[in-house]
Amino acid sequence: MQRPLFALLALFLPWLPSAASQQPEAPTVVVEWTHDDKILLAASGLLATINLATGEQTLLDEVALTAALNLAGDWLAVAHADRVILRRYPRGGVRGVLRASQPSALAWSLDGATLAAGTEQGHVLLWEVASGALWADLEVAPPAGVTRLAFAGNQRLLSAFADGRGVLWDLANREVLQRFDLAHNATGRLLRQAAIVALSPTGHHLLGTQIEQGKPEALLLDEAGGIVWRQPGYALEFSSDGNHVLALAPDACNVLLLAAPDGALEKSFTPPAEVTQLYFARLSPESARLVAVGEDARGQILILWDVATAQVLKTYR
Repeated sequence: MQRPLFALLALFLPWLPSAASQQPEAPTVVVEWTHDDKILLAASGLLATINLATGEQTLLDEVALTAALNLAGDWLAVAHADRVILRRYPRGGVRGVLRASQPSALAWSLDGATLAAGTEQGHVLLWEVASGALWADLEVAPPAGVTRLAFAGNQRLLSAFADGRGVLWDLANREVLQRFDLAHNATGRLLRQAAIVALSPTGHHLLGTQIEQGKPEALLLDEAGGIVWRQPGYALEFSSDGNHVLALAPDACNVLLLAAPDGALEKSFTPPAEVTQLYFARLSPESARLVAVGEDARGQILILWDVATAQVLKTYR
């Protein structure tokens, strides 16, 4: 793919937490499917769309830190250094400006009524979208930068932090339901590279990745933090129905589709032979297609698969 949209993706691998809890993690690549059959990408400070029919790339913002589409696909939240802008997608009319210092992650509630923003200082801010009113500012100790947010419905929210911790919130009562810490023992000593990465649609399971002795493992956790199963690879996300888990193979050269209940491998998606590494993958909302970003000797490449057949449909540069 042409620069600059994917030139720095290798710096933003989503499964690698900081080596030390005091160091902030690089922003996660955001890849979302839009309702006009495009891929929305936020990485390296850029926000762009890629038309899957034509391969056309359109730059939407040159200073976006991160972005998120609501479930209906008609409103886009875009984070800048000191604010979050709500604007129409794809037409771009601005609905409101929400003040936030160094927002690093965004997420919409299922009904689109609430927008959450995590910050580099470790705050989780919650706004009522209709009025623009800030109705909660959630914090945990010790503070760490928020790297990703995920809603389950409208009242459960996962906040994941740069030191690998995760917190599951009950928003109705503004309280912590559970804390998750794969990387530290009871004294706080860092044991391994580990991170919480995703929340299931029901809010009762989480995904995590840990790396011990150079070997990555994808983990499914219950809501109490117990490990349900572990499989080799890097965990990425749940399917929209929660029945499957998407992961990268340990060598990051294949995408794996795992059954959520037991971690069994259902399908493996192999890129063209010239691809040397995959950075990130995402299922379409109906789980009919799969897109991954990677690289080969010529530079960055985007690969589109048909999920039913596991066949490559198209590649983009």
